[in-house]
Amino acid sequence: MRQRNKKWALPYLGTLDFVFINRVEPFHKIEVTAPAELEIGCGKGDFILGLATKNPKINYYGIDGQTTVLATAGKKLEEQELSNVKLGLMLAQDLTAVFAPETFANIYLNFSDPWPKVRHEKRRLTSPKILAIIDSVLKRGGQLIMKTDNHDLYTYSLKIIEKFGYTIISSDENYAFDEKCDAMSEYEKRFRALGNPIYRLVAQKGETK
Repeated sequence: MRQRNKKWALPYLGTLDFVFINRVEPFHKIEVTAPAELEIGCGKGDFILGLATKNPKINYYGIDGQTTVLATAGKKLEEQELSNVKLGLMLAQDLTAVFAPETFANIYLNFSDPWPKVRHEKRRLTSPKILAIIDSVLKRGGQLIMKTDNHDLYTYSLKIIEKFGYTIISSDENYAFDEKCDAMSEYEKRFRALGNPIYRLVAQKGETK
């Protein structure tokens, strides 16, 4: 759900040294320290901050196109003082303008907008055009990990990702949360509280193309 931008959010993001890209400024390539993982659509930051806490030796990059939710994530990051998280105000379509090819070991898509109408298919993160951009910054042998509450988006994504030559490592239509190696976004917490099933897939990019 889109949240209305608050006047304080954009100026606040400009004060944070862990914000690596702000879409109101020209994009530029940034240097990423490996090992690195990316969450596209990080929202208010619960998932990425949760993973970063569990894996302090991995560098996490979270991007979102909504100013206020990213600023909320920034406030949480300031409070937790994690040194292995950076945030960017940008869209998936901008990835190749900012990151070098094959930068990330894993990429996460958590509860992305399903864009259910057929005429909006091209806006889905797993549509062929956007998936090609995402694929370009994922390392060979890396994993694309997706969670959603929308069954249609889940089945659509399975089909498109397989067409890209990925190997489906796991696909689960009632994913049981794994506390040891996973974290929950604010959406996952909400949907689980309602008793809704969580759909999850893990797909591995081939070593060769």
